[in-house]
Amino acid sequence: MRVIEVHMNRRTFISSAAGLVTLAACKREPQFARVDAALAPLIPSSTLALAGLRLDRLRDTPFYRRYVEGKQISMLEEIQAQTGLDPRKDIWEIVLAYRGQQKAPLAFIRGKFGGEFGREPNFDRTKFRTLSHKGYYILTPGEGAGVLFMNTGAAVAGKIEDLMQVIDVRDDSKEQPPEGLLELVKTLPGSAHFWMAAEQGAALLPAMPSEGNFANLGRMAQATREVTMFADLKDGMRARLKAVYADPQSAKMALDFVKGMIGLARLKTPDGEADLLKLFDGVRPLLKETALEIEFVQPFELMDRVISLAAGLRRPDSSTPRPR
Repeated sequence: MRVIEVHMNRRTFISSAAGLVTLAACKREPQFARVDAALAPLIPSSTLALAGLRLDRLRDTPFYRRYVEGKQISMLEEIQAQTGLDPRKDIWEIVLAYRGQQKAPLAFIRGKFGGEFGREPNFDRTKFRTLSHKGYYILTPGEGAGVLFMNTGAAVAGKIEDLMQVIDVRDDSKEQPPEGLLELVKTLPGSAHFWMAAEQGAALLPAMPSEGNFANLGRMAQATREVTMFADLKDGMRARLKAVYADPQSAKMALDFVKGMIGLARLKTPDGEADLLKLFDGVRPLLKETALEIEFVQPFELMDRVISLAAGLRRPDSSTPRPR
């Protein structure tokens, strides 16, 4: 009887273990990133760069609690004001489509709102008015921007004329989403909280001055064939940026430029700014044939600094405010 009992316990254990393995497999992160299938067909062919933020995967992180729940990311607050959708409740994923320096980006939103999800968009109807275009409705709080609800759980935010164009080309057989960009996104890790992809590096930068270090940065971006970046924000930030150049010489010049900028920043760091020196220590450039890879490893306590510096790169001609 004891032998049978041991055998039965072992069989029960194996069965339970198999069930846990199956459950773990069902919850496993996808191997590669991708744009949600409900959003990808809506992205204009003129898109030069894509950037994605996975709010659903960020929820259990210190970053989410401080910056998303703490309402310190202005882009998310602008999207809520523009759409009535709360990033903390309604939105799973945001994909930004950049179409050049002269055009405002479009924000493609995937979330839990409308239709079968049982939750209609939550907005104050006294602050929004409804526009109808070819059977679709656009909600706008005014000032030329609004949100287009395409189907259950899928929406687009941007300028009203751009939203109307999304509708206009929907049934145009000549209009296709940017397949090259969508395929480039698939080369990035599926576990990334944030990712970015461009087939030409200059698409990610604003207009640059003609002289100085930012002019050099602009010329360096112009020489890139493609740029990708992904970040894990689970505990601080672990990110990797990859820029691919036409030849090893161009990649080497880019490496030298990055190292020079880091060295210059160190020299200009005032005494007593130990945090900044730690931040520079976490930037690790590496040359791989025609590619420059830069790894960023920053602790959570330096995230304010990282965000401030990133804001400064987006706006080289103006001062950079610190996060609130």
